[in-house]
Amino acid sequence: MKLFNSKMACCDWKDYFQFVEHLKHIVLKQFQNGEMPCVDPFSLFMIDFSMDDKLLISAKWAENEKIKAFAQMKRNNIHYFEPFQHQLIKPNNTLFKIRIGYMSYDFADHPLAHLLNSLFKMHDRSIF
Repeated sequence: MKLFNSKMACCDWKDYFQFVEHLKHIVLKQFQNGEMPCVDPFSLFMIDFSMDDKLLISAKWAENEKIKAFAQMKRNNIHYFEPFQHQLIKPNNTLFKIRIGYMSYDFADHPLAHLLNSLFKMHDRSIF
């Protein structure tokens, strides 16, 4: 995957389709062996995987992240975790608010995080 990413960063399109097919073969083999795929969900945007493959890879990564989060909670002696409960949809309920979540790979000290800072400040919690 690192070689593929390096080639894409350098705009080296030579043998692109062969690399993609090789990567698909590796990921399929990893799934058959019960291993984590070498392709993360964010990299899937630039690789020609089918939608079904993208869903499988993303689900595998999400499950792995959940396992790591629960292990971290256990190490920190957090024993209670209340799962998120969606609100029931009531068409005539004027108090019903949608929930908005902001997700990004770049929320740390990154230009995207700095640009989004004003968005977070303008978020009206009385509506959302």
